[in-house]
Amino acid sequence: MDAKYMIFTTKHHDGYALWPTKYSSYNISNSPYKKDIVKEVVDAYNAEGIDVYLYFSILEWNNPDYLSKAPETEEEKKKYNRFLQYTKNQLLELLQNYPTIKGFWFDGTWDKSWVQAYEFTYNLEKELREKHPGLII
Repeated sequence: MDAKYMIFTTKHHDGYALWPTKYSSYNISNSPYKKDIVKEVVDAYNAEGIDVYLYFSILEWNNPDYLSKAPETEEEKKKYNRFLQYTKNQLLELLQNYPTIKGFWFDGTWDKSWVQAYEFTYNLEKELREKHPGLII
């Protein structure tokens, strides 16, 4: 049986991005490899007619704005809102950089901080699907 799709990890819980994201220096462009491995993988699988989905961890343990608990104080809320905007920016960047992907596979959505951000996540999902009709999440 031939492969129909593949899921490629773009960023795991430590926050290291395997694409040259402009939103963090903690990415592959600052490694000895330097090249955009996500682009290489997406292009190679597309060339073979295999759909690509991108795995993306919502958790980011190395980001100073990330919180696992629901933010309580005004400072925590400002901090976490910066993290939410950063996450949105990276997801939109992935859609822009790799427009042939079929969808996202999210991980780490169980933390209280993410769960309580339901209005943000609802709107983010709508925006991602507006920019990429047919996107599977």
